[in-house]
Amino acid sequence: MNNISVIDCTLRDGGYLNNWNFNNEFRQNILQALVESNIDIIECGFISEKNGSDLNGTNFKSLNKVNEILLKNNFKENSSKFAVMLKLNEFDINNLADCNHSKNQISIIRVMVYQNEIEKSIGKIRKIIEKGYEVHIQPTIISHYSDTEIIQMLTMFNQLNYGSIAIVDTFGALNPVKIKNITKIFDTYAKSSAALTIHCHNNLSLAYENTLSFVESINKDRKTFIDSSLLGLGRGCGNLPTEKIIQWLNIEKNKNYKYKHIHNFCLTQFNNFDRSISEKDYYAYSITAKRNIHPNYATKLILSGYKKEHIEKILSKITEDNSQTFNEEKLQNICKQL
Repeated sequence: MNNISVIDCTLRDGGYLNNWNFNNEFRQNILQALVESNIDIIECGFISEKNGSDLNGTNFKSLNKVNEILLKNNFKENSSKFAVMLKLNEFDINNLADCNHSKNQISIIRVMVYQNEIEKSIGKIRKIIEKGYEVHIQPTIISHYSDTEIIQMLTMFNQLNYGSIAIVDTFGALNPVKIKNITKIFDTYAKSSAALTIHCHNNLSLAYENTLSFVESINKDRKTFIDSSLLGLGRGCGNLPTEKIIQWLNIEKNKNYKYKHIHNFCLTQFNNFDRSISEKDYYAYSITAKRNIHPNYATKLILSGYKKEHIEKILSKITEDNSQTFNEEKLQNICKQL
């Protein structure tokens, strides 16, 4: 199985750690390191007309700015492709320019879709496809779907000519057995012409094992993407580390990723990132994962200085109706009752 490709998400998912305030030099250097490492797809950040800015960082207001940066830095002639993530409720698709493959650097748009927005997302995603982009659909929080709901979701999206659809373990709540089961469903019901993507978070320290379970469970002829980020940078306890998965792929799948470029970049460029996670932090995020609730509940309690025993007590009171999205008012009310 050599049809596995890596999508590095550092500039997008890693942005949750610094509010996407990557400076221009860092942004250019990370792009260069990933290109030189032969990473297949590089996700350059979010685009959001509502919350983005074209002045700095990687939460952009327009796609034109991303293309401008990539062309300015001479990333046109290389084997890597470039992508952005789009939240449908933060961008008017009518304002998205057609994909001109001779000029555009961004040819892939990854679309974040919440479970309650699937039906109304169909028309918007179709417009993006009609504009010439390869669309990767990212249904969030797959751990909150039943098997039947996954099948229904895939059936709805199958009316579109999408490039990939992802198993997104947003809360890091899944284990290898559950990943295997979900992968089998995706492989059976997703369009045979489309790729499948895995996106794992590490809140139970299972991102690597879950990714391998996905690879081992999928039809060997199916095109496959693996999401990762440098040093595992991402929300909560982070993601699958790019440097770890590319070494496994080089050894086990005869791939040709150039590890030294990523290694050198991580050694020299990540001084401004404090990614040390304390025992208490791991404990808090593991509880949110086990309870299948939003990791921002753990983040808020950690930043507020709560002790381990209080964190467990508070998180145990988060009910299912408040689990998929972070409700700060609800959390404050629970804390007041301690």
